[in-house]
Amino acid sequence: MKPTNVIKWKIVHTLKPRWFEYGVYIHSLPFNAMSAYAGYVFTHDLYTTIVAAFAPQITEYCFFRMIESGIIGPKVNDENVLKKEFNKTPKALLLKSRFKDKLYDSLYKAITFIENQQQKDGSWRDFYSKYHGQSVDWVTAYVSNRLIETGVAPRHLKKTAKFLVNRQKNGGWGYNEIAQQDADSTANVLEFLSNYKNAYKNEINDGLQFLLSHQTENGGFKTYIENNLRKSERFSGEISLDGWCSECIDVTINAINTLDKFEEYDLSKVKAEKYLEDKVKENDIHSYWWESDIPMKIGAIKSDTGKIIELYEMQDNNMSHYIRAMFLSALDDSNIKLRKNLAEKLIYSQRQDGSWESGAILRFPHPSNEEPWNNDLMWRDPGKDQNRIYTTATIMATLSLYGRYL
Repeated sequence: MKPTNVIKWKIVHTLKPRWFEYGVYIHSLPFNAMSAYAGYVFTHDLYTTIVAAFAPQITEYCFFRMIESGIIGPKVNDENVLKKEFNKTPKALLLKSRFKDKLYDSLYKAITFIENQQQKDGSWRDFYSKYHGQSVDWVTAYVSNRLIETGVAPRHLKKTAKFLVNRQKNGGWGYNEIAQQDADSTANVLEFLSNYKNAYKNEINDGLQFLLSHQTENGGFKTYIENNLRKSERFSGEISLDGWCSECIDVTINAINTLDKFEEYDLSKVKAEKYLEDKVKENDIHSYWWESDIPMKIGAIKSDTGKIIELYEMQDNNMSHYIRAMFLSALDDSNIKLRKNLAEKLIYSQRQDGSWESGAILRFPHPSNEEPWNNDLMWRDPGKDQNRIYTTATIMATLSLYGRYL
């Protein structure tokens, strides 16, 4: 029996099959028609679904199927059971405005841009510098984490995972193949590899030991260990490394996010969180490796919406898209208007190719510089993500998270 009152049905090919395969959404179907057309109850997993949150104007009798979720319930012919299951569907799937359609289109373009920038070996490359080349390991892991947050299933990034595993050295990972391994890059890679715990147990365990070796007695994490860094010819002399080998907010926040994926290291995470709490109490939140302190301040006080608002009100309207996305990621439902305003500005500022203008600016303090926010002694000129991959991945993941809770 074919449904007779299907207003619209559409197979949505989301990017290439290796990432999103396909979904089907049907508008305005009565439940008996749904049963006749599909005959299944599907469980929606917002963390492995993109289209589900952004298909345009789905009505009460919408039935959405997303193959990407990979979870298909038993065949059901009972209309009451179908209705009961439908009522469990997250509210984010019941769309009421064209804005959500624009949000979906924006994500579609952003993910397409990210995919087009991927290298044949599964990596991404950005932040080029004539002194140390492009970042590979760090950027690849960061982008992969944002893609998974956006809805890409880990199985579609297996090639990327293998690429990173093959680049592990001395237990950790670095900015690229030339740079010494560091805690920040390693934390990003481990967060990504936490999706493949069974496949890379030994590599992950080695990586975690490397990461934890960078935790200080205070609980914070430092970027480098001096003895490791001294192995490089550039740092074999008498140059002080106190700056690069001191704990910093940037690396500590990343380490906390990573350790959250590994329950067996909860004590180390708690210790790092205490370090962060003390820094907040002391009003001593500064970024070591970034030009702007804002992302670190947001990361440190994320649970305090009031402080987030205060921080936002101190900014001017010329803040970068990257910083705007940081604020959007930290706001909750008590700030609906501001969140929508931020999201709209991001959507309407997106470039034709699906990217956003670079807003993530790295700084390279002199290795001896312990407070680059007070001391302008630098090792290299600042660098931005010229390929716009890092900024775009950040905004993409933020808009995806925002869309799920509309």
